[in-house]
Amino acid sequence: MWRNSSSHYGAISKILHWLLFILLAGLVVSGLAAEELGEHLEKVVMGLHIAVGTTVLLLVLIRLVWRVTNSVPALPATAQRWENLLARLTHFALYVLMLAQPLTGVLMMQFEGHSIDVFGLFSIPPLVAKNKSTGHLFEEMHEVLWIFLALLVALHVAAALYHHFIRKDDVLRRMTRG
Repeated sequence: MWRNSSSHYGAISKILHWLLFILLAGLVVSGLAAEELGEHLEKVVMGLHIAVGTTVLLLVLIRLVWRVTNSVPALPATAQRWENLLARLTHFALYVLMLAQPLTGVLMMQFEGHSIDVFGLFSIPPLVAKNKSTGHLFEEMHEVLWIFLALLVALHVAAALYHHFIRKDDVLRRMTRG
């Protein structure tokens, strides 16, 4: 039940999958909306954005360890070889982007000389020398990477819906049932 089986993802995988989806969606909304708010609200929203983003980085690392230490349900036997390859490449790219996106945010904050407060539980002080140009580079990377991540998530969702409604196999159900 907690661990993955040969046919379904376990509870831990499902919880991490859907929690990260919700948090990432919230981060996109908060990141886009923050600039439209007044100065005080922008600081509050961005403080929350930074804390949640740092949490996402930690959760992605946990999810990656969980995935490496657990079996992954195989794609249906009817899947073509190219579909298996595309699924593996997409999942690999999702993990890379889910790590790179919050990491560029953390590095941006670090090089801009800001501490990272995580819900008041702990704070990460600047660990590198302040460098505005490097901070700006990471800011630009952070702003571009979310677009690639959003496109890849859209592809992932489209593939799940394709499997569910067109192929009528259990690819989507193994991440939603239980």
